[in-house]
Amino acid sequence: MAKKYSSRRTFLRSLGALGTTLPFFRLLDTSVAEAQAAPPLRLLLMSSPHGMTPEYWKPQGGETDFNITYANSPLAPLEPFRSKIFIPTGVDLRVLYEKGVDTGHTCGPCALFTGTEVIKKNDDVYPTGPSLDQALAAQFGSATRFPSLQLGVLAQAGYSAFDSFHFGPGGTRLPGQDDPAEVHARLFGNAVAPAPDQSNRKKAMYAALKDDINRLNKRLAGPEKEKLDAHLSALDDLERRIVTGAQAPTTCSTPAQPPALDPLDSKLIPEIATAQMGLLAQAFACDLTRIASLQFLYAGNATPMPWIGLNVNMHDDVAHRVGDADSYRVQLAKCNLWYATQLATFMGLLDAIKEGNGTVLDNTIIVWANELGNPAAHNNMDHPWVIAGGTGGKFRMGRSVNYGDNELVDSVVTAQFKTMAAHNGILTSVAQAFGMQQGSFGDPDYAGPLPNLA
Repeated sequence: MAKKYSSRRTFLRSLGALGTTLPFFRLLDTSVAEAQAAPPLRLLLMSSPHGMTPEYWKPQGGETDFNITYANSPLAPLEPFRSKIFIPTGVDLRVLYEKGVDTGHTCGPCALFTGTEVIKKNDDVYPTGPSLDQALAAQFGSATRFPSLQLGVLAQAGYSAFDSFHFGPGGTRLPGQDDPAEVHARLFGNAVAPAPDQSNRKKAMYAALKDDINRLNKRLAGPEKEKLDAHLSALDDLERRIVTGAQAPTTCSTPAQPPALDPLDSKLIPEIATAQMGLLAQAFACDLTRIASLQFLYAGNATPMPWIGLNVNMHDDVAHRVGDADSYRVQLAKCNLWYATQLATFMGLLDAIKEGNGTVLDNTIIVWANELGNPAAHNNMDHPWVIAGGTGGKFRMGRSVNYGDNELVDSVVTAQFKTMAAHNGILTSVAQAFGMQQGSFGDPDYAGPLPNLA
């Protein structure tokens, strides 16, 4: 122990003797944030309503040879991105059945992205903690102008249990923005011109740092030398990124003002969705935010979808009739097909934005989820989930994994299941991918990341 202490003391004294203490410790303190080779990681939480039926959601085939192009598969639009999707099945909102005051549409939105116990207060329900996006924004959001963004498509979010999927500390509801014109004004209304090129100054600074470290390297051995070698490698990469222009996305520009759209007109949902996704992709490209949500509609809503031939009450006349006949299950699959098309469109937008040696999509985690499982039973079991994007290499993508059949033993709120995977594992996995150190997200009784993902 004494030898180790002496070596470290010599190491620190050498730094001071070389006159590099301040810049070098700046490097040590920020090497993860500033000297990493990878671009920043981003997150989008996307939600849609009405649940799914297993025969028209779950991939066919095995873990890596899964099939999502079978007849009436709602996930078929994601086939071009199959290497960048992960589809977990057999995952439930377990916290609702074992601790919640209710299930279904009522509490599903509160628990979906918070993973917390849901409580009743003043004849309404609330989660007991923040949603994943807000927890990440509180810890990592200061790096961008907007710590997080909440966008909606006829979501009308922030007013009741049914329409709120995102929550601040203590379970406070967060309203989203449904009007693309308002989003554009907020993001780009006071656009700042890009800073003048600083590459020559940065290259000179890195060269000076490398000279100092190289001189110090000759005096060290063992772990300290290995650490300096690692920092030299990081500096080499930063120099390369500056020379090639890879240190930031190359497609950052102010998008055109979107057309005036009534955010409450359900017939305009496709146009609103297109505008919101375009604004969000540009916000990622310009690094205005790295954490965002996109909420389509809200839980239990009756909004028809005439643009895909479903000019009916989607809640009463489709979702809650999937147990009556296969024709209703096909209609629900058609509904989810449209949402999958939106996800594929957004992935395409990100994939068109170059960043470093790849694209913005390569460095983004997208989680698409629903507050309901099978709407025939109005339950929160076997939820539809899709994890998409390159995820910055954090997850092993291009797979479909079944985590259990989740057979219900009894039907009361405190139900027990023979096999069951808590959805907290997904939230924990994403939190840890961003650098959060805790072993759980939401209720601590459901600890650990989702197995076989990272």
